[in-house]
Amino acid sequence: MSDETIAVYPGTFDPVTNGHMDIITRASRLVDRLVIAVAVNIGKGPLFSLDERVKMVEAEIADMGNGSSERITAVPLDSLLMDFATEQNANMIIRGLRAVSDFEYEFQMAGMNSRLNRDVETVFLMASERQQFIASKFVKEIGMLGGDIGHFVSREVRDRMLAKIAEVNAEKTIDILKRIPKSEIRNKQKAIEKVWKSVAWGNNPKKLDPTDAMECVLHELGRKKRAMKASTQTFWFES
Repeated sequence: MSDETIAVYPGTFDPVTNGHMDIITRASRLVDRLVIAVAVNIGKGPLFSLDERVKMVEAEIADMGNGSSERITAVPLDSLLMDFATEQNANMIIRGLRAVSDFEYEFQMAGMNSRLNRDVETVFLMASERQQFIASKFVKEIGMLGGDIGHFVSREVRDRMLAKIAEVNAEKTIDILKRIPKSEIRNKQKAIEKVWKSVAWGNNPKKLDPTDAMECVLHELGRKKRAMKASTQTFWFES
């Protein structure tokens, strides 16, 4: 073990929030060196890739100032936490607590980790009053639904999230389009042709299916088109 006080602060950081940065800032005052362990955690289905999350945390650390960023590093975590702590010569694990519901899980984890390595202590930091309700899960949900996430993350993280959400939505749209059978696409093309004929030429669909919304819309458009045409002809005749 090193004579330095080295702590590991593990998490998924998907994305890194103001709550995370609050814990990072306060933990950095207690130790000589702080290692942010960015976990793979495939089970959570992260929005950002591991590499993207590491870079995002590094960018947030760089903006901290006061020289503290020089003592903080972000490292990928794809192994057992206690093995990682040993590799980093760490003697402390930092965990943030937001509510009583967090404590039960963290208490069990601390006990398991202690059995694996008794030389590494777990230190809990209570989230500050302004940040204790923030959770990455909720931030992602709000962002996906088009809500304002600027209150929960930095401007840089917000911009990264908006870009990532747009990318994910585009991929979903492309995936949906790929699943549409070619025959259905052709049917849609025919429907568009009907729209053109009904609106431009006033043709009525010969067989109107009352259960087909598209047919009903086309019928109504054609009817209005013919009514407007007749009205115009009457106007010129009366003049």
